[in-house]
Amino acid sequence: METAPLIKAILIRIVLYGAILFFVFTWIFSGLLLRAYRPDTAYTPAMFNIKFNEVILKTSDNIEAPAWEIPAKTAGNKWIILCHGLGADRSDMLNYIPLLHRKGYNLLALDFRGHGANKYKYTSLGYNEVKDLLGAVEFAKANGAKSIGVLGRSMGGATALMGAGLCADINAVVSDSSFATLNSMIRHYARRFYHVPYFPLVPAAVFLAEIRSGFKYREVNPAVSISKVKTPVLIIHGEADENIPVENAKLIYAAAAGPKKLLLFPGARHVEALSTDTKTYEKEVLGFFGEYLK
Repeated sequence: METAPLIKAILIRIVLYGAILFFVFTWIFSGLLLRAYRPDTAYTPAMFNIKFNEVILKTSDNIEAPAWEIPAKTAGNKWIILCHGLGADRSDMLNYIPLLHRKGYNLLALDFRGHGANKYKYTSLGYNEVKDLLGAVEFAKANGAKSIGVLGRSMGGATALMGAGLCADINAVVSDSSFATLNSMIRHYARRFYHVPYFPLVPAAVFLAEIRSGFKYREVNPAVSISKVKTPVLIIHGEADENIPVENAKLIYAAAAGPKKLLLFPGARHVEALSTDTKTYEKEVLGFFGEYLK
């Protein structure tokens, strides 16, 4: 009879310690979803002898997003906004600047919230980053833009697709290596990179992340966003992408409601299509923007 209370006490401790441990792990994992990235880089468009201005974009929720404004050599009203991926900053888009600058586009490369020089403490995997993009659109319009394109990589590509679903002023989107839905990407990352089962850890961690930052991960659905508008899209993806598998690009392409093209690069891993076949990549991107940014 004396052993029963002891067993009960042990079980209570096991449950209590297990609950504490579970909360600690979910808190840590939620922090990984929200973590800020501050890459240590000093590269700017000056490395290509291209003049640029440091500007601050204002968002609808009063966040300041630092950006480079790269004016065209001759006055023009065509703008392209460059959107980096998760864990990077605007310098991640430097390789696009000489190419697009030579073709006479005004360019705007921004640091999304929680990245680079943007001082906001959280990222949100595209949910709030759309507000940063729309702030860039407003800046371009205020400076004479009549046609606006967006080129984004990975999370930046997802943000571009969602931005097009919200803003009629975006006339064309190039999306490189985007996920189709954030829910599926989180599932994939949990299994591939963190080696944890999806349930119950990941839903609990996402729930905590939503409480901490206010973002709604189930609403980050680029494939759904682009299905609701007729915005022309060029969807680029590497067939050897293990971070965001190529099936995501095919889902986005199938969902897109407007003019669309799917460009797959054999052997290219995540956001490596440009370096894998530079000539084809540049030709397709320039041709696409040339057709739709009138």
